[in-house]
Amino acid sequence: MANKKWEKGMIEKTSAIITTAETVARRHRKYNSHIFVVPNFPSLIESKKMKINKVETRHLSSVYLGNDLAQPHPQSYRNVTSLTEIFKQNNVGTLTIIGDNELSARQPIISLGFRSHQEMMNELTKHHIDLLPWKRH
Repeated sequence: MANKKWEKGMIEKTSAIITTAETVARRHRKYNSHIFVVPNFPSLIESKKMKINKVETRHLSSVYLGNDLAQPHPQSYRNVTSLTEIFKQNNVGTLTIIGDNELSARQPIISLGFRSHQEMMNELTKHHIDLLPWKRH
């Protein structure tokens, strides 16, 4: 409950909030009218640098962006335990996780660790599905 009160207070005091989700924007607009939604896709400059890779696997291949290394501590909403269990227990293809240098993995989970932004963008093009699981906090 304290987190929601803190979040509401931050939203009320903030000059502006930028999000990629209209559902988040609608919720935040209850407390602040300066909420802006921007597209959630690469910029034109990034797109021109990307090498589009043909997905060569014969199985379903998913990718997930793991830990946010800009944060000083692992974020609870980035806990991938439940996500990896889905792939381990249900034979739904492979899951490549980018950005978690601490994750030890074996098939069907592949851990690439941290990648530069451009390497990450190129890796995303190698998979059928890009995942962004998110737990409300």
